Amino acid sequence: MYSQHVFGLEILHRLTEIIDRWAGEHGLDSLSVPVGSDSSPRTLLSICDRLANKADEWPNEKLFMRIGYVQGVMVAHKICSLGEIRKAIQEAKADHKDYIDLLDHNDPDSPFYFEIGGEG
Repeated sequence: MYSQHVFGLEILHRLTEIIDRWAGEHGLDSLSVPVGSDSSPRTLLSICDRLANKADEWPNEKLFMRIGYVQGVMVAHKICSLGEIRKAIQEAKADHKDYIDLLDHNDPDSPFYFEIGGEG
């Protein structure tokens, strides 16, 4: 899995948390959109789940285009503000940096070395 995909997963995790928090306050089916429509909160959660399961199979463009769709619908339906989306992405970036080096062992072009102790 590439680092951009891991970053995408971090974003999806945060978007799901925002939708879940909103649904806890307002109800998952409280919007005046048909249940099951492409913009219902229930469908957004389903899209996030499907994206998380397919992240390592899809190109970055496809993954982040769909993440952008979810974010846009969330803002349009006032599930959250654009500022909350920005904050979620900034948090995802910050958390992503903490463990991105652990993924180097999956990259054949990375000079990933183990330090096993001992002398020189």
